[in-house]
Amino acid sequence: QDIVAGNFCRVIVSPEIATSLSFRKSTLSKPQFTSRLQCVCIDEVHCISLWGGSYYVDLGLLRGRIPSNIPFIVASTTLPAQILDDVRTKL
Repeated sequence: QDIVAGNFCRVIVSPEIATSLSFRKSTLSKPQFTSRLQCVCIDEVHCISLWGGSYYVDLGLLRGRIPSNIPFIVASTTLPAQILDDVRTKL
C-alpha cells in the first residue's frame, strides 16, 4: 500500500517479486503507481539470456505491463553482442 501511495521515491524488488502475480495485482495494475513510475532498472541483465529461469523470462513480459513511455535501464558487466541482442528481443 505504501508503494502504491507513493510513500517511497525508489522501490527495489527482485525479479521474482517484479514478475509475481501478487505484485502485478497489488502494484503494477494501479494507475497511482504507474503514473509516477520513472524507469525500470534491471541489473545483471545477462541472466535473462544465460539463466533463463522463468522469472527472468517473465521480465520480458513485464515490458508489456509497464506504460510504453517508461524506459527500461539495463546493466551488466558481461554483455557480449550476442547476449545483448537476445536481451533486446526479450525486453
